Amino acid sequence: MPIEILAIVLLSISTIYSANRLSATTARTSPVSSHLECKIDVPQTKWSKNENSLKVSIKIKSSDSVTLSVMPSFELRPTAKDSRDEDAYWAPFDLRSGNSTNLWQNLDLSHPDSIVSVSISPLKLKWGPAKSSVWPDKPWVEAVPPGKYELRAKIAIDKQNTIISNAETIEVSPK
Repeated sequence: MPIEILAIVLLSISTIYSANRLSATTARTSPVSSHLECKIDVPQTKWSKNENSLKVSIKIKSSDSVTLSVMPSFELRPTAKDSRDEDAYWAPFDLRSGNSTNLWQNLDLSHPDSIVSVSISPLKLKWGPAKSSVWPDKPWVEAVPPGKYELRAKIAIDKQNTIISNAETIEVSPK
């Protein structure tokens, strides 16, 4: 009898696990995210501690008419092959003000082929480790060590999907 119960429990766990994996896969390939495109442009690829005027341009384009709840952020990942996920940093931002935020916001692309274009200074945002339970709260000069990184914009959509921009390689100098 205990072996039969164990077999039923294991079968149940396996079924739940498979259903969750299918759900996660479906979320990543949502029809909403397939109609959105995000692109960044970084005119200045060497970032220094005393730089104040650096800007990154972000363009979000939709081939359909959509209004979404989003959480945009920048992510820096080291380019070194031996780097780990713990070495990545992120900074969420508000699309309208360009300031740091921890609030979801509406992205209105109400006409087909709409484009939202913003210019944001990532150096003025609050940064933190990408793998952390603490919301980013440090200026980038304190949070991000010198090195080469890939910068991307990530647009989290409705807490389920994420649109990821192209990557631009930047170098953070120690001075």
